[in-house]
Amino acid sequence: MIKFDLPIDGVKVATLGGLQNHFTTEVIEHFRSGLLTRWLRARGFDSELASVEALKSGDNEATTLAQLCHIFGVEAENDAIAAAIAEATGIRGIRPDTAAQENAIEAIRTATQVLTHLTSGEVPQQNPVLALSRGEATPISDDEAAAIDKAVDAIGVLLPPIADMTAIVALDELREPLVALLNMDDISREVKERGMPLAGALVAALTAIGYRNADESGDA
Repeated sequence: MIKFDLPIDGVKVATLGGLQNHFTTEVIEHFRSGLLTRWLRARGFDSELASVEALKSGDNEATTLAQLCHIFGVEAENDAIAAAIAEATGIRGIRPDTAAQENAIEAIRTATQVLTHLTSGEVPQQNPVLALSRGEATPISDDEAAAIDKAVDAIGVLLPPIADMTAIVALDELREPLVALLNMDDISREVKERGMPLAGALVAALTAIGYRNADESGDA
């Protein structure tokens, strides 16, 4: 499990105490995007994870914030919660993604689907070893190759910095099939070469948002 820090209040937190000290209305966005749940699971905060997963995502912002305050032990009166919501809406709000961000996120998700397909083993007639031994074309279509290449540029659109939670979730979902692709022993060189630039871009992006391997974490 990859451990990562939760970006909130202009910092990145790794502990429940850190979240309490920097608790802001941003936690609502993290809850709705799924990032808060991912962070709790990665960090092993099982009790808080169960409570957050039990919340209803359709509740209004004030209700959601009050429930999250209760879960994380943050004291806040209803008036203070309402004021915080109003201030957040006026200053930054929960604003929609720009068109460029939306297109970039969609490109990353498409690449995730392509990589999942390439590593699924569901297309035995495209086995790279067999194809290469016959001198056939590498088992990746032009559309698949283009989708992988496009994802590299898409990650560049999101940097710097990656503040959108939907983008962070999309990057996290891309990681697993990409790692699987690069670790395949029977993958063709062209397919692997397609994946390497994407891997480099993804590593840079994950580093920018505070991801790190659990083995490298001082509080693992």
